[in-house]
Amino acid sequence: MACTTDTCTAQGCQHSPNNGACDDGFSCTTDTCDAVNGCQHGRNDAACSDSNACTDDGCDPSNTLHDPTTGCVNTTRTCSDSDPCTNDSCDPATGNCMHTAKCNDNNECTNDFCDAAGTCSHTNVADGSPCTDTDGDACTTPACQAGCCNQRASVNTTSCPITNCSIMYPFSSSDPRTNVTFNESEVLRTFNPMGGVPATPGLTIKLWYNDEHAMVLGVSKVSVKTSSGSTTTNYPLSSLCATPGTGCAQPNPQVGTTALNGDQSGTDTNACTGFPDLCDRPIFPSLFVTDITDPNQTSKAGDWQSGGTPIPPSAVFGSWKSVTKLIDKTKNPPAVTLTTAADPGTKNHWNLGPGSDPVPKHCSVSLGTACKVNADCGGTQTCVQPADEGYGAEARWGVDDLVGNGTLIAGHSYRLEFMVHDGDQNKSGGDVGENCVNIRILTGSSSCP
Repeated sequence: MACTTDTCTAQGCQHSPNNGACDDGFSCTTDTCDAVNGCQHGRNDAACSDSNACTDDGCDPSNTLHDPTTGCVNTTRTCSDSDPCTNDSCDPATGNCMHTAKCNDNNECTNDFCDAAGTCSHTNVADGSPCTDTDGDACTTPACQAGCCNQRASVNTTSCPITNCSIMYPFSSSDPRTNVTFNESEVLRTFNPMGGVPATPGLTIKLWYNDEHAMVLGVSKVSVKTSSGSTTTNYPLSSLCATPGTGCAQPNPQVGTTALNGDQSGTDTNACTGFPDLCDRPIFPSLFVTDITDPNQTSKAGDWQSGGTPIPPSAVFGSWKSVTKLIDKTKNPPAVTLTTAADPGTKNHWNLGPGSDPVPKHCSVSLGTACKVNADCGGTQTCVQPADEGYGAEARWGVDDLVGNGTLIAGHSYRLEFMVHDGDQNKSGGDVGENCVNIRILTGSSSCP
């Protein structure tokens, strides 16, 4: 035998099996030498396990597909069901065959089809069909629209009540600003939205101004007079277009100086006894933001009266003018004088220019009731436009812009206070109107293109 070690002893010839001489080079075989039959190569199938239930594992060096080192053969299990509309696979943990729909696009807002050749097609389900709520916002109800699940398909104010905003000033408190009177609120003819609303995409906060003088857009020049001379500082302020009579439009307007304190402040001359430089208000159209998310529903912390930061408008329309400021420090106390520029030569009335919003109408007696036609007012009232004294303007703030720059946060509720100054400033402390609206910023996005 070639696999024995042969020796001669006193007892005669001896033939001892030598297993090492039988090594066939495959790790899945057990190699031994049989003194009668020679080398034996026992198969060890367990040594060929690849821990994948979807393969049939065995030791078979004679198979042409065997691994040249181990001698193992791992044959993948076939799971085909001969259906062109299924994707066939095997679960490597259990070895079970799985057959999933080939044309499933994982979109609950489409119907999926597969023809006999296995070609997929998809059609949209009916608009308004329910779909999965993924943003968790109680203010919105999702629905399918044009083949995708729009999380903001509709607003659900029943599950998400939004309180109406009330300006609530003036009143006495330890802060004298809460008792400041806004003596020209009638120049703020109307605003939109009113009360409390959800902030659907594209929402803007708008106020409409009308008076016998054009709206003040801001302070364009500050002069300071002292005993040693005078200094003048100019500030950029958006000019009117060439045809103010038909209304001008200015996105992202420059509103002059926006400083709130000191000589260069862009504020009116309002003052509170014993509190110099505290009660003057920004003279440019301004928006103030207070977060009133639960549990702060009654907060007014961001109002001007609480020291809030004014935000200039994202666009103005119609007609406007500037103011210059003189501070005479040769007098004690220093005298502050605001001088309004001349009104535009042509009155624009309610012609507010390209891109402006339609001026909301109201009922002729119930002035706080919005309307579109006479029937909306009932009785003998008529649906009328706000009073027109010659010079109209609109100031607008984009809610999407305020969300984009981090001023407003999705899922939060806000009180938005706004104010505007009229064009003569002939009342003590300046002529200004104010009002407010509450909004709720919706969470998530439409999830649709």
